Amino acid sequence: MNNSVKTRPQRRLTQAELDAFLAKAMLMKADEVVFPGWTDQDHVAVELFREFTKLLAKQYPGAGLHGRDKDFVDRCIKLLQRANYRGKSNG
Repeated sequence: MNNSVKTRPQRRLTQAELDAFLAKAMLMKADEVVFPGWTDQDHVAVELFREFTKLLAKQYPGAGLHGRDKDFVDRCIKLLQRANYRGKSNG
């Protein structure tokens, strides 16, 4: 008697779905780090860089968005700075 549970194979996510998951994960991480006035304090950008890089390395290693010759994380931080992003929990 075969007691194994059969599950339906999961479908692959589309690029748009992957992009949406990545964007949401990065904003959630930013929400944990930023606060009003954070753009005036350099250490916050350093912390964002560290946290974004860890996130990409752990959850999205195949995306190729972090590493020695990549500027994705820097561009994301600059975008948040230009938008004066305050984070959801900070209004």
